[in-house]
Amino acid sequence: MPAISSLTAINLPDVADDWSTWLDQRCNGQLAEARRLVDQLKTGSGAGSSDVLSLWNDANIALANAASVASLISQVHPDDVIRAEAEVAELEASRFIT
Repeated sequence: MPAISSLTAINLPDVADDWSTWLDQRCNGQLAEARRLVDQLKTGSGAGSSDVLSLWNDANIALANAASVASLISQVHPDDVIRAEAEVAELEASRFIT
């Protein structure tokens, strides 16, 4: 996991850029990463407690990355279509949580 000093800001698309593609890549990419990590947890027999906690933490970070971006964009983006896409992404993240 990166140290806090190595974190970087999210590069949002410019106004004219393709927000739909960016949103899809960001949210679905992070959800896929969360799924991968949870699958790894499920099959990680014999893993030490430190490894399990690290995987659990990373899965939660990936899930939060997807959900928080989707939630924000669904509320503040000026384009109705992008807001609707973000709402769908937010629901997908919520389904994964439950």
